[in-house]
Amino acid sequence: MEKRERDFLEAIQLIQKIFRKIRERELDLVANQSKCMYNANNINNLTNKEQE
Repeated sequence: MEKRERDFLEAIQLIQKIFRKIRERELDLVANQSKCMYNANNINNLTNKEQE
């Protein structure tokens, strides 16, 4: 394989790796957001119970 073709394939693989990392981080953010919403809901429920 020509050096130019190898460089091109390496560049594509690097770009795919970058996009994979971005997707992983987005999934982590969604998971964290879900945890925060769950915790906020629990706090809200506790606050409401105290006010009753």
